[in-house]
Amino acid sequence: MSQGHLVSAVVIVALIAWSFYRRARRTLRMQPLRQRPLVIRTVLLLAIAVLIIAATWTHPLDLAFDALAILLGGVLAWLAARGTRIEALPAGGWQYRPSTGIGILVLALLLVRVGWRLWFAEEMLGQLPNSTATAAPGTVPASTNPYASDPVTAALLLIFVAYYAGYALWLMMKVRRLEREAMQQPEG
Repeated sequence: MSQGHLVSAVVIVALIAWSFYRRARRTLRMQPLRQRPLVIRTVLLLAIAVLIIAATWTHPLDLAFDALAILLGGVLAWLAARGTRIEALPAGGWQYRPSTGIGILVLALLLVRVGWRLWFAEEMLGQLPNSTATAAPGTVPASTNPYASDPVTAALLLIFVAYYAGYALWLMMKVRRLEREAMQQPEG
């Protein structure tokens, strides 16, 4: 491995480690609940899910695996919602602590998958064709589409997308319900 590749690898690993540290920190402590970022994240994640399904749907069996992945992500979101604690802030607004166990499980799943992809990245890159001349104009050759050639990656991405989108939707609905209940209670 040349020095340039080594520096690039170290920078990528450092960025990934920083990202995992931030995710773990958010999983283990109370955090403010801000509606706008949740809405933006949910819309982006749903768009990503549509793109992943469009990229992987080459056979009806692929669609079944995509549906199973979305179902698993939804189950994780439901379990996480059951373990989430939401509290009103004295100055107004809300804060919440995500379910620690599910958060750690999702983080570990993501860490294992990223580690797996990094471990085999050089081998995969060595298998890519040098030319895309055989592909039809406007298409991507199947060998360069990581979701079509690796259904595990597509399934895990859909699990993460369904988990985060479902959890964000639940948080927004729960806070809306708590706000309605707070408005209906007489001051006393």
